[in-house]
Amino acid sequence: MSAINSFTYAPTLQPTQLYSMRVQFASDYVCERVFTKLDAKHREELQSFVCHTSSEGLYGPLRGHLFEMIAHQMLAQGGSFNIRCLSRNNVSQSVLDMNQMASMKFDVVSDIENGKCCRPKRKNFNSVDAIVAPDKLFQITTSRHQPIKMNGLNKTSTGK
Repeated sequence: MSAINSFTYAPTLQPTQLYSMRVQFASDYVCERVFTKLDAKHREELQSFVCHTSSEGLYGPLRGHLFEMIAHQMLAQGGSFNIRCLSRNNVSQSVLDMNQMASMKFDVVSDIENGKCCRPKRKNFNSVDAIVAPDKLFQITTSRHQPIKMNGLNKTSTGK
């Protein structure tokens, strides 16, 4: 017969001790590994989590990263996508039809290959989350009103 000893430590907070917390992935690598496993074994639950946590601030960073992973996967698979122009002068929405394509990650703009769904390895392209060369730039966001971050567009257009 074995004995198991356990205890739970639950600190009591005074009303004046306010704190905030957020949950995020340790790295992009961890996010990709988690996404791959969840997508393979729990696709419906993954999509449900992304859809139903929009009002949960604690899970915002997780939701955003997972949403971006789903969007990259869907872009590469092709299909019809509801899109909107991010310029201030043009708020119209349209449908973009895309064929299935290979996906790749790039370090610098000169690595981008035409006809592939390309995404930066690092988050230094502030406003560009995906590129389908020669003529499509995508900003993937969970926000309905996301302004353009011009710094990222300038980096992309100069190839740096």
